[in-house]
Amino acid sequence: LGAFAFASQRLLPALQQIYANWAGIKSNNAFVNSILKSLSSERQKVPKKLLIKDSSNLKTISFEEICFNYGENFSRNNIIKNFSAEFHEGARIAIVGPTGIGKSTLLDIISCLRRPTSGSVNFLNQNNNIFLDNNHRSGESSNTKHIPKCSFVPQFNYVLNTSLEKNISISLPNKKTNYKNLKLASEVSLLSNFIENQPKKFAFNPTLNGFSMSGGQIQRLAIARAIYKMSPILLLDEATSALDLKTANLIMRNISSLNHIKFIFAVTHSKEILNYFSHIIEFKRNGELKIIKN
Repeated sequence: LGAFAFASQRLLPALQQIYANWAGIKSNNAFVNSILKSLSSERQKVPKKLLIKDSSNLKTISFEEICFNYGENFSRNNIIKNFSAEFHEGARIAIVGPTGIGKSTLLDIISCLRRPTSGSVNFLNQNNNIFLDNNHRSGESSNTKHIPKCSFVPQFNYVLNTSLEKNISISLPNKKTNYKNLKLASEVSLLSNFIENQPKKFAFNPTLNGFSMSGGQIQRLAIARAIYKMSPILLLDEATSALDLKTANLIMRNISSLNHIKFIFAVTHSKEILNYFSHIIEFKRNGELKIIKN
């Protein structure tokens, strides 16, 4: 019995990983089908050039009657249905709900990488003027598409075969490394101790000689990338799922204290970190989104 209990304990991390992968497949199934349908279409659309809009004067993000669905029957297949809300500078918004319900899709719409089926997301400056919007017609008549300056930490991350410095600064690939921001990013993400313990510090290549980073270290590396970019909008998609509760809380506290981040939208299943957010968007099964002031 003892041997069985020990073996079960050893298998638990693998089972958790299998469940996480299954959840990822389920949540992205409609997206993959959409890509396959697009690729098989006879009329291929020309990929649009993405242009980052200056978002330094961003003060308000407004959602106006947002709807989104993957199917043709708008009334029955809405993932998001008639969502309206207005968030002002300093807002920290958690996004919660069951797996595969559309939380990551909402992040895509905020980043303007995905257009809503109807409605609009408006980005307003200090004069309350819209300088960028995302609706079902955005960029329809041109080969360019404007997106806000934002940093994104996805569910699944990667390590490049290069130094830790370049692994972090890759979020700004065409610019010279800013070592002040590099240090800040490593400290906020709690990656600094790991870096300091390496013989070459930031010059250390984490992929050489069979070395591999743990899931938690890779997740902190991804958070460091996002912080290094110094964007006013931070999008987090289960960004602390591989971290223990103490580490997750410390990182969320660090992120919340950064003045350059004007808005945080974070998908999470962890109730323990919800106290770091000013608002909670809760997804319901019928496509309705409920806003709770925290």
